Amino acid sequence: MPPHIGNLTSLCVLTKFIVGKSNGRITELKKLCDLRGQLHITSLENVEVADIRDAGFVNLKDKPGITELHLEWAEADERFDDLRNPSHEEQVLNSIQPYQSLSSLSITSFGGRKFPSWLGEPSFSGMVQVQLWKCRQMTSLPPLGRLKSLKKLSIGDMSGVKEVGVEFYEDDSCFSCLEELEIGSMGEWELWAWSKGLGEDTLPKFPKLRQLRIENCPKLVGKLPTFLPSLENLFIHDCPLLVELPKVLPSLTALSIRRCQEAILRSVTNATSLTSLKRLEIKECDKLVSLVDGEEGVLPCNLEVLDIDGCPKLKELPSGLKDLKSLKDFFIEGCKRLVSFPAGGLPHNLIRLRITRCESLESLPEGIVCPSNETSYLEKLDIYGCESLRYSSNGKFPYSLKTLRIHNWTPQFLNTLYCGLSHLTELHIEKCPQLESFPGKELPLPSLISLTIARCQGLRSLSNHMQDFQSLQKLKIEGCLQLQLFPEKGLPNPKLVSFEIVACRNLRSLPNQMQNLTSLQSVAISVCEGMESLGEGCLPPNLTSLRIRECLNMKQPILEWGLHRLASLRSLVLDVKSTGGDFISFPDDDGFLLPTSLTYLCIWGFKNLKSISRGIQKLTSLEKLSIWWCPKLQSFPAEGLPATLECLEILSCPLLRDRCLKDKGGDYWPIISDIPCVDIEN
Repeated sequence: MPPHIGNLTSLCVLTKFIVGKSNGRITELKKLCDLRGQLHITSLENVEVADIRDAGFVNLKDKPGITELHLEWAEADERFDDLRNPSHEEQVLNSIQPYQSLSSLSITSFGGRKFPSWLGEPSFSGMVQVQLWKCRQMTSLPPLGRLKSLKKLSIGDMSGVKEVGVEFYEDDSCFSCLEELEIGSMGEWELWAWSKGLGEDTLPKFPKLRQLRIENCPKLVGKLPTFLPSLENLFIHDCPLLVELPKVLPSLTALSIRRCQEAILRSVTNATSLTSLKRLEIKECDKLVSLVDGEEGVLPCNLEVLDIDGCPKLKELPSGLKDLKSLKDFFIEGCKRLVSFPAGGLPHNLIRLRITRCESLESLPEGIVCPSNETSYLEKLDIYGCESLRYSSNGKFPYSLKTLRIHNWTPQFLNTLYCGLSHLTELHIEKCPQLESFPGKELPLPSLISLTIARCQGLRSLSNHMQDFQSLQKLKIEGCLQLQLFPEKGLPNPKLVSFEIVACRNLRSLPNQMQNLTSLQSVAISVCEGMESLGEGCLPPNLTSLRIRECLNMKQPILEWGLHRLASLRSLVLDVKSTGGDFISFPDDDGFLLPTSLTYLCIWGFKNLKSISRGIQKLTSLEKLSIWWCPKLQSFPAEGLPATLECLEILSCPLLRDRCLKDKGGDYWPIISDIPCVDIEN
């Protein structure tokens, strides 16, 4: 801290005070009586013994304006624990007693063995939030239940606490206003003694608690409070010995269970009180075999979201799934032993279904792909990484389907489903190695807006049936190594707005007649080593964004691209490998190469570039200029950079960097010092 900061006796706002051994002694705070709002005192291990002798060395009792107080010691380290003095730290915390108007208190890495008597005093009637973390010498918690206004409590990383006892509560009226409780990383915590054993099981110890989060408590075996009438959100993560949830949870709407025993789920599926539960998340429960007891077991009837992920031993789903009339979202992922869905399929009201990484799954649920035309509300279907899946040859998707993501499907199967795709707006096809041409003649998709074809290594062409996609706005092709040419007529999709090609190494050029795509605004071509030109028609006239990167064999020089004619172009990203030539100076002295509409220009990997030319001044709308990996670049134009420039980035340009740094006496510092944001490597 600045020397003698305590002399600023009119200081009202000091959000952080770092205790030092010379400057910033904690006694400097004594005279700052007008402080208000937040105060964070850190490095409290530096408080000297001599300071403690002065009972009012901080004098927070006389600072009623401080409403939020954070107290922090250096984090405990086993190598230096012997150097810490628990008694000393207890005296420090005891002497820092704040004014009773405090509303929020946080204590971190306190090394004492007991908390001060003032912590939990009922006189702190306005305290609404308390956080106690990393106080690892503690064996018990303070009586925070006395704080009648407390709404949020967070406790964690106290390895000395084995039992949360009744001293935490004080009496039956405790925690009367508490709404959020978080207990985490309590490695030795075994028992939650929330009752004195006098038949008080049904008393509401936390009558207003809405959210309870218990995480990473590997030894916790004791029961949770039985009666939580207001609890809405419950998170139990990494508590492998906990086997039972509270019995009375009438308001619970969301439950998340991660890395816990199978037994804890039985208290979910057997509970009759979970009538309000809408979201159930079960993740990484390695021993989970079945969600319910027996085939007839049921899940809470009002579920809207069921999310199961990373349960490798799960073999079956309950037959009652089809009866969950409110279920809208069903996600099942990473369940390697799941072979099939129960008879009867899934509820017809389902809107989103995701099945991924279920390697043994052999068939889809009834009603998803079937000969019948039953009423369905399914809008989004995502099937990925299910290599054992077998498909019906006469099935079809429901007409309600709008988004479909498929993985490792055959072209024959796609062609048999065309009847069900008339309303599809988004299609993502990935890792379908047998797919050689797309689309097939029997795959009309009149409503399709977005199409992605990724990692289909057998794809050689897009067929002339692309003209059937008259609503297409977004097209992305990625990792299709055999793709060489587009249809002769180009892309007859008048509404196309975005076009992206990534890692198609044998593709030679962009589609023909791109000048006819008057709606096209964004073109991005990356890692296409075989690209030789941008095509005969060159670039669409209303382009606003162009990104060309790592096209190693580009022969068409940038001068022939017609960039200067693109009056709407705002963003341009180029690397030298994609410009059909090398540059010593860029863009050009006369400023005719690039359009004046540009607001963002990024040049990348121009290894022989030595200067930015004076033509940059003609870019009268330029707001951001990024120059990356240009090792020989060393000069800006004498005329300077455009006055409109708001951000300049320079990365891996060592010669230019040194000329721009103020502390190295860089001669370009006066030129760039008025730019609001300058980001220079190192």
